[in-house]
Amino acid sequence: MTDNSHSNKDIYNFRFPTETDRLRHILWGVLVKGFFQDLIPVSSVLVDFGCGRGEFLGQVIAKRKIGIDRENLLLDRYVDQIEFVASQNNNWDFLKENSVDVIFASNVFEHFESKQELDQVLLEMRRVLRQKGRLIVLTPNIRLEPRRYWDYYDHHIALSERSIQEALVKAGFGVERTISRFLPWSSESRVPFGSALLWIYIRMPIFWKLIGKQSLIIGAK
Repeated sequence: MTDNSHSNKDIYNFRFPTETDRLRHILWGVLVKGFFQDLIPVSSVLVDFGCGRGEFLGQVIAKRKIGIDRENLLLDRYVDQIEFVASQNNNWDFLKENSVDVIFASNVFEHFESKQELDQVLLEMRRVLRQKGRLIVLTPNIRLEPRRYWDYYDHHIALSERSIQEALVKAGFGVERTISRFLPWSSESRVPFGSALLWIYIRMPIFWKLIGKQSLIIGAK
């Protein structure tokens, strides 16, 4: 990736002001306990690619938790339990082959400046994953929300659940599971999601089909 970390930090802080940190901590806590923890064995070596401030990685249970991002934006409450790696490129030489059980990537693939860069990092993900390891991808879906997709200045490539499936297959993954309509576009969607409402939402997939705008794709090595 191009080294423009200063501008990226400014965009991130603008998009997620610090007063929303408490809300994001609560909402990610619900998502972890209500859904994602079941996909991640507690004995796992877990990588969060594009870990941001650490709301997901800081609350999931795993034997070893590694956060990768362009620079360290982790909140103090998460720092002690996360091994952070600053990476400005698509070479994961800091991780050995077949050393990781699960990789989580939320709202990150659309920020690559080209599909060639995405292809490169997918190959690295497959290299470091153990056999039968999982890649869990959460992504905004341009097919479901084309008008809002380009509201984000650092969205560079258009992706849907279908194109990500093809990218995974191209990189040698099998597609284990796809939920085309999963989460709302954001916590600022039409329905104001507090923790109680999100608990109900995550347990009732019928609602996913009504207002889900982000897709979940799970690839397997």
